[in-house]
Amino acid sequence: MQRLAPLLERFHQYRPGDVHAVAAKVHLEAGFKACGSNAFTGVLWSHDGTALTVSFTGGVRTSLILQDFNLVTKCSCETWQPARNCPHVVVAWATLKRLVSPEALAHIRFAPELVAGMKGGLGSAAAFPPGIPAGEGDVKSAAQGVPSPVSLVPLDRGMESVPEGDRSRFCLVVAPDGEGGLSGCVMRGTERVTGWSPGIPTELSLFLLLDHPYASTPSYFEKFLQVTGGRHPIVFCDPQGTGTVLSYAGDAPRTLGVSFDFREGDVAVSRSTEKGPIPDAAFLHGKLLFDLEAGLVHPVADALGLDRLQQTD
Repeated sequence: MQRLAPLLERFHQYRPGDVHAVAAKVHLEAGFKACGSNAFTGVLWSHDGTALTVSFTGGVRTSLILQDFNLVTKCSCETWQPARNCPHVVVAWATLKRLVSPEALAHIRFAPELVAGMKGGLGSAAAFPPGIPAGEGDVKSAAQGVPSPVSLVPLDRGMESVPEGDRSRFCLVVAPDGEGGLSGCVMRGTERVTGWSPGIPTELSLFLLLDHPYASTPSYFEKFLQVTGGRHPIVFCDPQGTGTVLSYAGDAPRTLGVSFDFREGDVAVSRSTEKGPIPDAAFLHGKLLFDLEAGLVHPVADALGLDRLQQTD
């Protein structure tokens, strides 16, 4: 028997009365009323079964995201606030609960099309396996009206490692910020995207909606790969606009040290790892070692040593 996807399992555990804690009273009343009409235009399911994004008429998008045992909600409407939510969140929450518990929320009148739209997007009201491809059961194709891929900044190295269909598409781009540091964002070609950008894949939307500001840390890159399933390349873009595709080498951390070279009475001090001197095309930032020549990003095992070594620059 197929088991419930994680988000559906959590909603199966919710009590019907939990709906009253979803939003402020004024939004609850508006949301209950809105359940009487069909406002859904699409339902997108994340690849790991932990989140969905519901599209409403008017272009509003609402996400329900399971983090551990807690539910995170986001909505693109002007009414939404983190502590109060909005009617769209109420509609999505109530409809999903009704779907997994058909006898629940009897006091709410649901439009049959509303429940059918949610069911069509998720695949089955009873059970379906986690890992359903994002968007497989859309009420309307998410590809309608999506712009064609545009060219990213020139990627003259490493793009052979990216499947041809993914090139010039969505990438995590890391670049110098002009102040001696690095910044990062998700881009489609030369366009910076947000969690609500049209046509963005569900897994990228969820990553951005979870409010992960860029940081040169192992946890940031690991979370990006975990949430997106490794579907999208990581690209380092230098000030000249040349991109290098990078792979995160989480299983190959580097321990930093200092090498001393004594020659003819002089002492040359250089930074190194257990593999030898740090290459000229590599640099340290945050808690990571970026090796552009090898196309790898290594976590740094010795954070204290990293702090001290960066002071020698």
